[in-house]
Amino acid sequence: MSRGKPNKRYTPEFKKLVVETMIEERLSYCETARRFEVSSATQVRNWERIYLEEGSEALAIERRQHKTLVVQKLRQKYSLNLLLSITQLPRATFYYHLKQMQKTDKYTSIKEEITTIYHENRGRYGYRRIMTVLRSRGFLVNHKTVQRLMKELGLICRVRMKKYRSYKGNMGKIAPNLLNRDFHADKPNQKWVTDVTEFSLFGKKLYLSPILDLHSSDLVSYTISDRPVLSMVTTMLNEAFAKIPDRTNLILHSDQG
Repeated sequence: MSRGKPNKRYTPEFKKLVVETMIEERLSYCETARRFEVSSATQVRNWERIYLEEGSEALAIERRQHKTLVVQKLRQKYSLNLLLSITQLPRATFYYHLKQMQKTDKYTSIKEEITTIYHENRGRYGYRRIMTVLRSRGFLVNHKTVQRLMKELGLICRVRMKKYRSYKGNMGKIAPNLLNRDFHADKPNQKWVTDVTEFSLFGKKLYLSPILDLHSSDLVSYTISDRPVLSMVTTMLNEAFAKIPDRTNLILHSDQG
């Protein structure tokens, strides 16, 4: 691997570009370090950790935090004025970062566990799934707290979903809305609901077409495709209908009724 210059300084904008390029193109730390001529893959990994845990803005204060730690360790042997002059660190900035690092946080252990769970699952877990894992590991915390802490840590689920709309013009004949917002079912195979959802996973669009049984909330069948084609829906329907007998008076509801 090519080595960058020793003690080379990197701007916050450069660090942000490196991390976002690595995530977008799914590069390894070594590949990223070679491309951008960063001194080491470890440096890239540290930038990614700060970016994911604290947000891109934190990359700008990383160097000042490091200087604060160095000054704090050496101030017992040398004068503070001398150390601040050598590190070119303003006194107010030094005390600000020192105070921030000395703050006690009752959520420290939970934040560490949230970060661990997030990275274990490659950023694919949102706050509800992370809350479930936390509870299984003995942390009693509600979903609102997990959501707030993830926001503070800058942890965002990388799987983003939205409704898929294939056509925005005048619609043809729409089936009658037999469900009429009554989502209660007394028995299985009485009421099913379906929709097509578009989501992005690591920059790639995918389309999910599931059928859900309203009685048990069980997934009856589903298909995933990289294109919103008719075969995606028909395959899902064929698999679903093969599981039930005839004459069940089943209602299958979609957004179009």
